[in-house]
Amino acid sequence: MIDKSAINITSKNNDTSEIEYWSRKTPILRILALEELRKEYIKWKHDSEPGFQRVYKIIKLKES
Repeated sequence: MIDKSAINITSKNNDTSEIEYWSRKTPILRILALEELRKEYIKWKHDSEPGFQRVYKIIKLKES
């Protein structure tokens, strides 16, 4: 979940604070934030939860 208290509205010309904010975050936290945004976009765009429509199981057969 995104920490909405960390959201700050600024002008387009003042993006140094955003760069500083994200540069202080670990790579894992950056990826988690990106994943949360991706899920929200898919839900908004397609009006559904992201995920697979079907589940497939792949089996490797032994050759005799």
